[in-house]
Amino acid sequence: MPPRCLRAISCLLVLTSFAPFASPYSYTPPPEPGFTVLTRLNDFMIVDKSSGLLTVPGKQDDMSDCLLSRVQAEYGGEWRNVHRLDRDTSGCVAFARNKMIGEASRTFMRKSESVNESVKGGEISVTGSDGGDVEKRYVAKVHGIVEKDSGRISIPIGKEKVTDDGNSFNRWALGDHTEKARVAITDYSVIERLEDATLLHCVPLTGRGHQLRLHLGFLGHPIIGDGLHGLEGDEAERLMLHAELLVMRVGGGLVRGECAAPFV
Repeated sequence: MPPRCLRAISCLLVLTSFAPFASPYSYTPPPEPGFTVLTRLNDFMIVDKSSGLLTVPGKQDDMSDCLLSRVQAEYGGEWRNVHRLDRDTSGCVAFARNKMIGEASRTFMRKSESVNESVKGGEISVTGSDGGDVEKRYVAKVHGIVEKDSGRISIPIGKEKVTDDGNSFNRWALGDHTEKARVAITDYSVIERLEDATLLHCVPLTGRGHQLRLHLGFLGHPIIGDGLHGLEGDEAERLMLHAELLVMRVGGGLVRGECAAPFV
């Protein structure tokens, strides 16, 4: 594995990408159905998405096959996804229909936007008005042995423009130098230390693009199978990141979806 490259930007040590670009233009969706319904309450449900399946259609014509289209084909076109997972991340995704779409979406947005970061005396505190309306937890299998039992990563995430094989596109990147950089905070804890890898529980306190992938890479332990932000030469069969738990308060009650990570 090549050495990691670090550069200082705006008083932050920021991890540069050291894997070849994984072009977003190549897409082979997994076989149908590609999802399993975990729980359903009237006009709200949580499904377990397969790795390799887009949540919503991509920009290219051959990217129309996605979780949304498959759910709508099975249950009706009025269903909409409340949030998204990255294509290669598996696990819990919420769907709603009719009036529940607006309620569920607002609940998710309150979770995402309620976190404020304040730095006092070198310590980071997180405050917000979430009130327990949304709970998310991921499992990640990362390269190397994470020594600390738990910790918090707080580094802004924005976008930067890159070019691959003549195609230019924006991708998520670390640092307050990036375009429209926003506060991003992740808590993590060790589940198990393996021979040359570590299983982690990860709780994103904000909802930025590629947040867990970028933050764990900065920690020095990129997620196994990450062809965009991970180690060069990583030939894992999939991205080892899974949304194992999603709890949302909708319709006056709590709806819980939970599914075990297939790589554990």
